[in-house]
Amino acid sequence: MVLKLFPGVIQVNGRLVLVGDGIKVGKQGRKMPAVKSLHQESESNTKPEYIMGHSFQAVAVLIQAAQSVFALPLTARIHEGVVETNRDKRTLMDKMIALLGLLGMEQSYYFVADRYDMCRKMVKGLLAQGNHLVVRVRSNAVAWTPYVQDATEPRGRGRPRTYGRKIKLRSLFEEGLVNEQAASPV
Repeated sequence: MVLKLFPGVIQVNGRLVLVGDGIKVGKQGRKMPAVKSLHQESESNTKPEYIMGHSFQAVAVLIQAAQSVFALPLTARIHEGVVETNRDKRTLMDKMIALLGLLGMEQSYYFVADRYDMCRKMVKGLLAQGNHLVVRVRSNAVAWTPYVQDATEPRGRGRPRTYGRKIKLRSLFEEGLVNEQAASPV
């Protein structure tokens, strides 16, 4: 419906551009529904480490309007504090992927998020749906190749290896293998 109502929806390579983020909002009332003690992961030292409040996550689509770009909210949910069962072990990343799944997007998209959302669960969850994650990573971020055991090598004691060779992501950009220039529509 949004694609039909708003003609200025930004698309890159035929894909929509969705943005998402989470925020923790402090609340004074301890008896309010879904208010709980939340840990602030912020790098700012002006915020307290723990607050009582709500934890929201929201997803929006980017729209070109006039001479700027706006984020049109598609959905938002309180994701921490609402306890349906104590057996629910989903993380905020799992809940963000579920929130994206609730949108029922038939068209593929790029999901733009902050560094907090850069994790294996997000990457695998979006790739499984045929979408991509655009996120900033730290300069020392690494990736691992899957470990393939040699048939002639006997398996040793202990847990089997899961990771193969380490790849420093910064080295990919320095070698020029992935560098490609493109004009930004935003």
